[in-house]
Amino acid sequence: MATPDAYLDSNFFVRFLWASFYAIVSHSEILCYFLVILNQLLNASLLTLPLSLMVFMWGCLSVPRPTRIFWVSIITYTEVVIVTKYILSFQSWPWHNKIDTSPFWLPRMIGADSSGNANSQFDLLLLLALFFHRFMLKVNSFLSLYSLIAKNLPHFLEFRSLGC
Repeated sequence: MATPDAYLDSNFFVRFLWASFYAIVSHSEILCYFLVILNQLLNASLLTLPLSLMVFMWGCLSVPRPTRIFWVSIITYTEVVIVTKYILSFQSWPWHNKIDTSPFWLPRMIGADSSGNANSQFDLLLLLALFFHRFMLKVNSFLSLYSLIAKNLPHFLEFRSLGC
């Protein structure tokens, strides 16, 4: 008996790809957290440090999930980092004339060292993932639901503590 669904009749590899896609979409916040941490590992600059701190000290500690303000803050700060790195990559800045291999060189510590374009491309990949996650939250109406839960959670906890 043939199933009417073309998905069930497709190849195993195609079904695996679709299942992987839906797993990533359903947990896109973990993908964003992973990319922020990977961005800090690859860039290792003071410009990207607040992103990691926001993830660990705000995003991971929010119950049940981070609110809309968290995601907007992460997106805005990522945009600021990209624009700052773009402005600091111009050749008119004095540190572009000399090249220092020390990891404690001030432009490298700040994140203004433009020795490679991979860092800025990874920032753009992070911004793309953050926009994708925000889009998924908007499509599924989770942004308004999480804001409603976060706003009414103290009342709910007070109601539960009364034994109701």
